[in-house]
This record gives sequence, C-alpha cells and structure tokens, in this order.
Amino acid sequence: MRIFEQVGKQVFLVDDGALLISSEKHSPAELIHALDEADALQIICLDKDYKGDDQLKVYAMRKFKARAQAEGSEIVFATV
Repeated sequence: MRIFEQVGKQVFLVDDGALLISSEKHSPAELIHALDEADALQIICLDKDYKGDDQLKVYAMRKFKARAQAEGSEIVFATV
C-alpha cells in the first residue's frame, strides 16, 4: 500500500492502484479530480465526508463512469 498525496489530501492506493481509499474529512471537487488522476479501478470514500452534498457525490459518480466508458473499463465508486 502506498499513500498518494494530491491537493493536500491523502488517499491510500492498494495493489498498484487497483483500489483507492480516501479517508479524508470532506471531499471537495479538487479531491475528486485528484482521485480521477490516480487512475484506480475501485474508489472508496467516506459518505460523511460529503456532508450531505449529494450533488458532489453524483458529480463524482458521473466523472468516474465517463472515464470508464472512455477507457472501455469498469470503475467502481462507492461511499461507505
């Protein structure tokens, strides 16, 4: 496991980026862009970090879905 730092946030990459876990407080749009740049196949974030901002969560889901379609792959985005 290695730590990926972007926009002052830490996320954990497991198995050479096959899984990305963000445990940061609050997930602004900049962090979503950083998660996208990490090029992981599975992305897990804490639901409470969105602080009820469902619009931001939908934005993240759409961004990763679009990337998956462009690459012909499947990207799993989940909040727990």
